[in-house]
Amino acid sequence: VNGLSIGVNETRVGAVVYSKDVTVSIPLQTDVYMFKQKVNASDYPDESTATDLGIAAAVDLLTSQRRTNVSTVMIIITDGESDDKLKTKQAAQYARSLGINIWAVGVGDAISENELYDLATNRQLQTSIHKDYVQLSEQLKNLTTLACEQP
Repeated sequence: VNGLSIGVNETRVGAVVYSKDVTVSIPLQTDVYMFKQKVNASDYPDESTATDLGIAAAVDLLTSQRRTNVSTVMIIITDGESDDKLKTKQAAQYARSLGINIWAVGVGDAISENELYDLATNRQLQTSIHKDYVQLSEQLKNLTTLACEQP
């Protein structure tokens, strides 16, 4: 979120943390410091990967607080293949049908590139794989800037 203009009339950010279920949902924030505090206080479970549930929670978050004439972007960051690929693909299709622009990011070597392609709105431009979270954190500013610049 560093480098984004976050505020009431600017970019708003939220987060959903999931594994076998959704464990944390941080509502859209207009205060970058509050957002970072909530993210840093979150536990990151290392269990299964119910990406479909994460997408559904993010859709609820994004649509319940949606502003008119403003792009809605979801960046999915996953470190494994989803437990139910069909439900995950359907959840992503539903989100895209609502006008949510999805970027799909994989971390580590347990990633299915084809699944990332199924998630992303534009499979050629909106997918990336990073070897670890260190590499992801180095690229995150570029990713968020690109995601928020596209209509």
